Formats: sequence, C-alpha cells, structure tokens
Amino acid sequence: MMLAEAVQALVDCRAKIKRLEGELELAKAEKKRLEEIDLPPIFLQARTGSFTDSDTGVVASKSLFAYARLAKDGPQRLRLLKWLEDVGEQDAIKAKLSAEWSRGEIEIARKAYEQIAKDQSAKVDFREDVHWAQLQSIILERVKRGEIVPLDEIGATVGDHVTITREPIRGI
Repeated sequence: MMLAEAVQALVDCRAKIKRLEGELELAKAEKKRLEEIDLPPIFLQARTGSFTDSDTGVVASKSLFAYARLAKDGPQRLRLLKWLEDVGEQDAIKAKLSAEWSRGEIEIARKAYEQIAKDQSAKVDFREDVHWAQLQSIILERVKRGEIVPLDEIGATVGDHVTITREPIRGI
C-alpha cells in the first residue's frame, strides 16, 4: 500500500466511524422511544405484561422504572433532600466537604484541617449528595409499595419500560 492510499484509507475509516456513530445514536434514540413511549401503552391496551413471539423466540416484558438525579442547585434539590429525610431515607444522603488554598500553603492547610469549621482562611463548601442509582431505587421501591411520591417537586420520573430478549433455544 502506498502512502497516499494508506492516508485515504484512514480518512475513509474515520468517515465510516463518524457515520456509524451517528447511526448508532439514532438507533439508541429509537430504541428508547420504543421501550418507554410506544410499547408501554400498547401493553396496557393489550392488558398484558409480557409477549412471546413463538416464531422468533423474542420475549418482550413490561416493567416499571424510575429516573431521578439530584439537581445541582435550587429548590428542587432542597425539596428532594427534605423528602428523603421525611420518608426515613436520610442514610442515602452523603455529605461532602471541600476546601481550597493557594499553592505553597500546605502548612496552613494542615492546620486548618484540624479546625476547618472555625478557620475562615479557606473557601469551604458543604454539599449533600445521593448516588443516582440509590435514589432511583428508593423512588421505585416506594412507588411499587403504592406510596405517593412528589415526582414533579423532586425532579423524578417513573414510567414503564419494555425489554426485548430471546427465549433460549430448547435442547442447547
């Protein structure tokens, strides 16, 4: 292969990767739309939680899912943290403390570490955090139990999700 051919092959390969990445993103969006928007009402209308295609072995099952992330700032964040405390899930909240000094102030930082609450020489930030997977699990569990969860107020979503799998081939 000549240099010009190799360079052109690399350019073609990069273009193909970019095209395929675009196709993949579109396919992922279509999959999400089918799983979360199109199929759940069809399952509801059919009054079933699962479907098996005997010809292809494809199995589709509907299940509840929760989506929630802790807002970075604002009233929704505060309401979510208060709601977690109100429902007895305060153990999910993780506190973080960070402080920042300029370069060369390592000794000051070491001393301040002992008395950070009293020392005003550093910018100190205190934030509560909840891991998103734990938050989603708490919300989903409470919805499944029939509890009323203030989804709009805390910035959470609960919906149905359809999963497609294949039945195992018998005898293998």
